[in-house]
Amino acid sequence: MLSLPFATIRRTFRHSGPWLLTAALLLALLPFFALAWYSHPSSDDFLLANGLHEHGLLEYQRYMYLNWTGRYTSVLLWSLLNPVAYEGWQLSYRLLPVVFLLVTLGSFYVLLRGLLRSSVPKRGLWLGSGALLLLLLFQLPSTAEGIYWVTGIYNYLLPGVFALLLLAILARYAGSAAPPARRRWLVAAMLLTMFVIGANEVLALPLLVALGCFTLLRAWQQKRLPLGYSLLTTVAALACAVSFLAPGNYIRMANEPQHFGIAKAAVLAAAAAAYCVINWLGNGILLAITLLLAPLSARLAQQPGLPLNQLTRNPLLISAFLFGLLVVGFFPSFWATGMPIPLRARNMLYLFFLAGWFLQAHAWIRYLLHQGWWPRQPVPAYVPVLLGAWLLLAFVTDHNLRLRGPEQLANSNNSVLAYRDWLGGAAGRYDAQLTARYQQLQATPANTVCTVSALREPPFSLSFLDLSADNPQDWTNQEYAKFFRKKEIRAIVQP
Repeated sequence: MLSLPFATIRRTFRHSGPWLLTAALLLALLPFFALAWYSHPSSDDFLLANGLHEHGLLEYQRYMYLNWTGRYTSVLLWSLLNPVAYEGWQLSYRLLPVVFLLVTLGSFYVLLRGLLRSSVPKRGLWLGSGALLLLLLFQLPSTAEGIYWVTGIYNYLLPGVFALLLLAILARYAGSAAPPARRRWLVAAMLLTMFVIGANEVLALPLLVALGCFTLLRAWQQKRLPLGYSLLTTVAALACAVSFLAPGNYIRMANEPQHFGIAKAAVLAAAAAAYCVINWLGNGILLAITLLLAPLSARLAQQPGLPLNQLTRNPLLISAFLFGLLVVGFFPSFWATGMPIPLRARNMLYLFFLAGWFLQAHAWIRYLLHQGWWPRQPVPAYVPVLLGAWLLLAFVTDHNLRLRGPEQLANSNNSVLAYRDWLGGAAGRYDAQLTARYQQLQATPANTVCTVSALREPPFSLSFLDLSADNPQDWTNQEYAKFFRKKEIRAIVQP
């Protein structure tokens, strides 16, 4: 008798659930799109624009490779698509976060369509894509460095999104029987692999390891070397060599204060990966959504030809692989600089963890189903109702449950924080302060010493790195002054 009200609620949700879920997703995602209107350049945006103005497009690629970084994809992106380097940059800078969010949403849809084919209707695929976008933004380590900072977009999250598209392309390649179609998908995978690896070494090394391990696994299963995957792994290795062996990388490493050996860097990387996994799962959001999706996952597991099922044959291997890739992602920074990766790079690792978490969950459900250990009785009606109510409460309230560590607001509800910065006025004040600063700098004669106001209470969701109020010779102040053609810019803290 107690389950009757819950059963009624469950039946009601089945009829109106898609519309309610759509409305909830729109409300939760709205502040992230709204905050784009208040976004402004910071730090590297001016540095990179100055470099492009100084060297020109082609010479700038050569200069960066020889003197600064082997990220050939990112350098090309911020050369061609950095609004700060061109006229009208204030408006176009605000449009880029919106474009990026829409591209991410579309990429999630392509990924789900590639893995699920026609097993889920288009409306369900779009809802799933919106839910993945919200889960990504909900506890992204830093929205300021990931969404509203152009340099962060091109170096980290956008290549990570394209890496997920690579997964969808590989699923199409594996599922194609006709040789011409397989060749087309293989060429597309090679091109996208070169693009992704050239964006960031934190992404490049795990991708190379993943492709290499998968190729060896297929060779062991088929008792022969798979030509397509071997070619793809070779392309990845060559792209990594071009990126890693750039002279600019070693010039930057020489300026770092400390380096760790391989063994110590590996131990620290494993500890950092474990810390992040516990934090990302600690609030229970991903666990609750996994339980709600378990019945759907069990139904999909019974379709043997589904690309999703072909990709998730070995749950233990996927779980170990997921954690191992996180460790590999943390390793280069500890080895090269003796420091953990910054939040902007951790954004990218969280994107991979999010996708990998649901893949491994499906793999384990599929394994339990095939072993006959999956419960045959349907889940009581009150279980999904209570889980759904708890998720709703979690998404409309703020929290800050985390392990001890230096991360500010780790594991917080970014959706609530974004609403607070937007509707609470912090974003508007941030926009007004920087707009007034630009007007002051443009009205001041060139080659003069300018004094501007330091930002007061910048919004956590938007602001990344501003002028130094303590040191006018700080590199951020110098690049700011160079961009606005000033001799020096000093920032003072107003009372």
